[in-house]
Amino acid sequence: MLAFLQSRLRGESKFTREEVIEALYRGLLDRDPEPPGLAAQLAALEAGAPLHQVVYGIGHSREYFEMWLRGGDPPALATEAWRAATRHPNEAHIYFLHIMKTGGTALVEGLSALAGDRFCLTQIFLDHMVALPPVVLESAALVAGHLGIEAREFLPAGTVTATALRDPLGRVLSHYAHILVDPALRPET
Repeated sequence: MLAFLQSRLRGESKFTREEVIEALYRGLLDRDPEPPGLAAQLAALEAGAPLHQVVYGIGHSREYFEMWLRGGDPPALATEAWRAATRHPNEAHIYFLHIMKTGGTALVEGLSALAGDRFCLTQIFLDHMVALPPVVLESAALVAGHLGIEAREFLPAGTVTATALRDPLGRVLSHYAHILVDPALRPET
């Protein structure tokens, strides 16, 4: 699918960049893009951002996760968590406190791959944690997200906490550049 959309962006068909971004919003968020969001995604493409980065940004947005959480099946999630926990009893739980722009996404993807069939909760926010059934949090081998230290209150005793740090100036400049291309983050600046 990504190759198909990339070929359209290169002008190999009649789809415009706007149509591709609109299709991504409809497919991933079930809505049309708002004008600032469309403008930001188009600007990112114009600046040379690869399409997979745009898709990743939309698919890992807070809106996407909240839509999944609301439309998901919490009993099925709890069942999956319970089954994973019974396959790996008494193993340590890991909480990865993800500080933005520190390389944490790559680290979380690596930890998730190493987890194998263990149940992992990634890309979550604190307001999502409080809505999850306790069995889900207690069964997760890995919990990761832009959460903060207060998330530890919801996790089982003995959970190992880890984070990644980066040169402060480089991190701030990277974060600022990220905010410039993501209109959803601008009110937070």
